[in-house]
Amino acid sequence: MQIKSLNLPELNETGDYFLYYDSNLVNLSLPNLREAGNYFLGYNESLVNLSLPNLSKTGDEFLCYNESLVNLSLPNLSKVGDDFLYHNSSLFNVSLPNLSKAGNHFLCYNESLVNLSLPKLREAGDSFLCYNESLVNLSLPNLSEAGDDFLYYNCSLVNLSLPNLRETGDWFLFNHRKFSKKDF
Repeated sequence: MQIKSLNLPELNETGDYFLYYDSNLVNLSLPNLREAGNYFLGYNESLVNLSLPNLSKTGDEFLCYNESLVNLSLPNLSKVGDDFLYHNSSLFNVSLPNLSKAGNHFLCYNESLVNLSLPKLREAGDSFLCYNESLVNLSLPNLSEAGDDFLYYNCSLVNLSLPNLRETGDWFLFNHRKFSKKDF
């Protein structure tokens, strides 16, 4: 496929494998999309601009192996499946202001991730954050429940604030060599 820009203004819902393995797509605008199926955007190495302002629910493996995407803001997203953001090497900023529940393997192998905003997150699945090598600060003010392997191999993490955390699974913090401050 040679399409560089795609605008689907009336699309409300996608099935599985939507735009999977499309190496030329740079711009994607889906202004009315509310629900995305499994394997939504995977292996799109050129995708830079993504507009999904009304997305509220995703399936599993939402954005995986998208090497050029730097910023992700999903203002209406409230529910995600497993493997939400996986192996997005350039992803720097993630803002999900209305997300309340995250599935397993929420953010893994996003080595450039520095800014993460999840102000309403209450419940995190297993392996919530793993191998995000640039994340230094993490504040989850409303998180009350965390699954197994909550944070592991996020070796740059220095400041962690979880003021409402009430329950964790096994291996809560694993291999955080630089971790120095806890605020629970």
